[in-house]
Amino acid sequence: MPVVAWFDDSGGDDGEIFVRRFQPQPACYALNLDHTGNGDGPTAAPANSTGCPVGQYTAGQSIALTASPASGWHIDRWTGTANDNSTSTSNTVTMPAANHLVSVAYEEDTATGYWVYFPVTLDVAPSSRPGGVK
Repeated sequence: MPVVAWFDDSGGDDGEIFVRRFQPQPACYALNLDHTGNGDGPTAAPANSTGCPVGQYTAGQSIALTASPASGWHIDRWTGTANDNSTSTSNTVTMPAANHLVSVAYEEDTATGYWVYFPVTLDVAPSSRPGGVK
């Protein structure tokens, strides 16, 4: 831990010695959050590591991620997370010792339905009247 000391006799008779210890600042790295498709961008908790600005973390910090797809959309995949193949609305990331990008891809829900097939046989005799059947 760095220590700084200095002598101050500006007050006249008795000089004073000041000693101050400084806590080193942690190395903070930016976590960038992005998304594709319709929905909100992912959120991170906590919002930052202790001693770092919002959106920045120290290496090794475990971060919980939450995604919110729009109605009619779902999560297709994550990138930059502990489980990129997850389709869950939650995931995690351990902050590396560098700036890092996490992204979630939203995909539109597809309609699920069934085709119903009714075979129909028409047994129509030709009309003897001019102009067809009336």
